[in-house]
Amino acid sequence: MSMEHRRFKRKIFIGISIIYSCFLAISFILTLTLLKSEVNIFYILLSLSITGIAGIFVLYKFMSSICNSILDPMFHFIEHILKSFGEVELESLLPNGISSEMERILEAYDDLITKTQDMRKGLTETVKKLSNMNERLRILNRIMVNANALMSKIITDGMKHEDVLRMFFSKILELKTNITCVIFEGGFKKIEMGDCSHDLREYSTDYGKLKLGFIEDEDEMSKVFEQVLVHEIMNFIRDVHIIKKISDLARYDELTGLYNRNHFNELLSLEMKKALRYGREISLVLLDLDNFKELNDNHGHQFGDEVLKIFADKLRRNFREIDILGRYGGDEFTIAIVESGYDDSRKRVEEFRKKLNPIDVNGFKVNLNFSFGIAQFPTDGKNLDELIRIADERLYMDKRKKSKRK
Repeated sequence: MSMEHRRFKRKIFIGISIIYSCFLAISFILTLTLLKSEVNIFYILLSLSITGIAGIFVLYKFMSSICNSILDPMFHFIEHILKSFGEVELESLLPNGISSEMERILEAYDDLITKTQDMRKGLTETVKKLSNMNERLRILNRIMVNANALMSKIITDGMKHEDVLRMFFSKILELKTNITCVIFEGGFKKIEMGDCSHDLREYSTDYGKLKLGFIEDEDEMSKVFEQVLVHEIMNFIRDVHIIKKISDLARYDELTGLYNRNHFNELLSLEMKKALRYGREISLVLLDLDNFKELNDNHGHQFGDEVLKIFADKLRRNFREIDILGRYGGDEFTIAIVESGYDDSRKRVEEFRKKLNPIDVNGFKVNLNFSFGIAQFPTDGKNLDELIRIADERLYMDKRKKSKRK
């Protein structure tokens, strides 16, 4: 028997003996108490001790004989079982076919784990692509919102279309796209914005040349997004030119490029409000070309149109940018000379008359003359209708004077 087995058996014996002794002592004390015997305490304790020791000795011997006959064979049996498992492989104890079946189960489990990991990677990539797509859709939505807001500036604020394009290109470069540079040449001063050190791609449009710089990206989704961006930029350029043309038709005279009557009146009304606020003067000048009907009849309407264009161009060259120039209709023109008194305005018109002639119409020299009338704001009229009426009366007074001289 091993040392561990002996220790284990001894602990069991001692525990049972102690329990038995306590039980015996308690039984003895209870017996004395029930009989109400007057026994000296010394003799009671002495008898208890002797009884307990004797009980322990007897119990020890009794249990020892039992354990030798029962526990020892059990310990030997357990030792034999453990030695058998140590010497024989576990697989040899399994029935035939069970081992290979377990291997197949383990292989299937490993394969399931691998496929699960691959599926997780695939889902991660899909989520990343969806996130990128969502970001690009957000960018496209932002571009369209900016485009609509900028379009309205041409219509409501009269902003120049090149300034609107510049603002739009700036918004594109601010967004997180692969575009790093925008160059556009479209009949006005060249627009060049961003970092143009990358390779440039050129796109032809009906309204000018567009060049874009990109950060190269091999991702297929990025390439598709680039194509969509280019398409949106070209659409915006087209729409800006269309809206500008429509806006120009509403604001400008198609033949001369000066403001038409309605827009001239709108701008003059605004200037009159400013003049009242700051205590300034405005001179409204109405001009009418003399004998223009004869030019049309003698040389044709195309010739007359060229005369009107040249006359309008000379007006632009001889008056200030802050002055408002318009074609009132036919051969009548209007000038609003801002921050100017009557005498100063009359002097400017007379100087223009001296610089006007001769004009060259397709190689044919023509001398022009005109009649004019001036109405002063706010002394001659407090509103636009009064000013136009006074200026028109003075224009025809000038014409009648010329007729009398002839």
